[in-house]
Amino acid sequence: SGGLGKMFKSAATGEGVPLMKCSGSGELFLADNAADVQILYLENDAVSVNGASVLAFSTGIEWDIHRIGSSGGMSAGGVYNVALSGTGFVAVTTKGTPVALDVASAPTFADPQAVVLWTAGVKMDVRMDTGGLKSLIRGGSGETFQLAFGGQGLVLVQPAENVVKDAGEQAGGAGGLAGLFN
Repeated sequence: SGGLGKMFKSAATGEGVPLMKCSGSGELFLADNAADVQILYLENDAVSVNGASVLAFSTGIEWDIHRIGSSGGMSAGGVYNVALSGTGFVAVTTKGTPVALDVASAPTFADPQAVVLWTAGVKMDVRMDTGGLKSLIRGGSGETFQLAFGGQGLVLVQPAENVVKDAGEQAGGAGGLAGLFN
């Protein structure tokens, strides 16, 4: 879904959302490996979401893959996210009950694998801890990469880390452009 351009972006970046369109009347139940499901309502708004966390969204929501960080972020779980915008419902999955952090109230940092999404007014930057062992001993985070957030809005974090899949596991089995030929 989304045309040839989005298919190429998804294959090249390893990010994206495998989509299925459902229509008709009745109830639709969705799940993903017993994950918690969080339902958001966007009203002419946008969120940037880790593609692995997108479960479903209404037809009034547009999606695209967008670059979110510098090349240093690649080792931190990827440099691309899924942008969802418009008016409608969005369902995302989390590992446990998430916490919404207001980034306007204080400098906010998070483990890249725990971040689920952030709202439109939030600015994100990838930070790298280069202190090595000294940093760890003197109270560093122990994480090589962190995401730094600022601006106005919320960041949703989960109490567990997503497991980073290697290129061969992403995009339905083959990473990079090879995923186009499955």
